[in-house]
Amino acid sequence: MSDVHRPSSIIEKCLICIPYLYGVIDMFFRFSPTLIMNFELTSYWEGIIDEYFVYYSNLQYLPHIMFLFLYVGIVRNSSKRINYFLQYNAMQYLILFTAEQLLYDLFLRTCFNYLDTTFTLTVAVLCVFSITLLSIDCILNILMGRYSEIPIITDAVLVHIGDKRRK
Repeated sequence: MSDVHRPSSIIEKCLICIPYLYGVIDMFFRFSPTLIMNFELTSYWEGIIDEYFVYYSNLQYLPHIMFLFLYVGIVRNSSKRINYFLQYNAMQYLILFTAEQLLYDLFLRTCFNYLDTTFTLTVAVLCVFSITLLSIDCILNILMGRYSEIPIITDAVLVHIGDKRRK
């Protein structure tokens, strides 16, 4: 197997897993108002949540900065030093991130007036759960040195960076 196709070192694998982990955390907090509005909280937890949202509102553009860094620094880097395995997984995260943003936007636009209902809580939990499962699957595949296959998303990855995987 050539260097272009060889899965990277464990350090590089762990580093490329960070965006997936951050994406799960970010989406959890995006959907958290629905969770918060459906449960009674003590004043202690309300204080913690208020403090969190101060920090979260200051860091809300971090995922977009990370998106730009991954796209320019890894996917579109013309250097031959970045192997295909890293490019593939970075591009897959970027497309998955875009799908997460679309899912969140659709959720918010359809459920905005009903955030305190059981239906909206159920939809929010299902969205976060599905995003978490997809991210865990991708992380496990990265750590095992395998290419993840996600319908539609994998096709979009291959359109952007080509198919250099070895079967």
